[in-house]
Amino acid sequence: MKNCPECGETVTARAQKLQSVYDKIELPPIRPIVTRIERYSGRCACCQTEYLAPVPAGMEPGSPFGSSIQSLVTYLRYTHAIGYERLSGILAEVFGLKISEGAIANLLSTVKTSLDDRVNQILQRLRQAKLICSDETSARVNGHNQWEWVFQNQDICLHVIRPSRGTGVINEILGEHRPQVWVSDLFSAQKNHPAEQWQVCECPSTAGLPICH
Repeated sequence: MKNCPECGETVTARAQKLQSVYDKIELPPIRPIVTRIERYSGRCACCQTEYLAPVPAGMEPGSPFGSSIQSLVTYLRYTHAIGYERLSGILAEVFGLKISEGAIANLLSTVKTSLDDRVNQILQRLRQAKLICSDETSARVNGHNQWEWVFQNQDICLHVIRPSRGTGVINEILGEHRPQVWVSDLFSAQKNHPAEQWQVCECPSTAGLPICH
């Protein structure tokens, strides 16, 4: 304060001491940022060449939904398992973004394609690993039971979903690669691992912690 609230006398900062500190937190209104691209074409009056205005980088024709929306939709869908119908509603109500279920499906398909190179890089690293841990669990895909497999170590992790729980999935993922150590449970497909050594792990439901032999 600069003045005494009672008499109006001038007060200095040195004469005052801090009594309390607290915060008030709000989120700003979230609304989509829409950039309209208009491309003009014409014909040169001199040489009669037809021309079309170039497109700014990152503004090429195609899906109107940019990378920030792709990231958000992918995060909500696969980290929080939100269905398409509910996800469409959340985006409309919370972010003011109107996007149909079909558009969400197309967006996620685009994201998958953009990640193919990264998946291949992970797969190549896996096929050079000396130690691989693996497990599989049931997964529902389009109303049918399939199997989600994981192959990982301390550096990499790869998840794939396949209709089979058999050894063929291991052979498909690893190809000709033979790791030195395989870590898995006692399921028959895992017992037919291609590694030189095998470390058995099991997770008792009572403890929830792995026990390795």
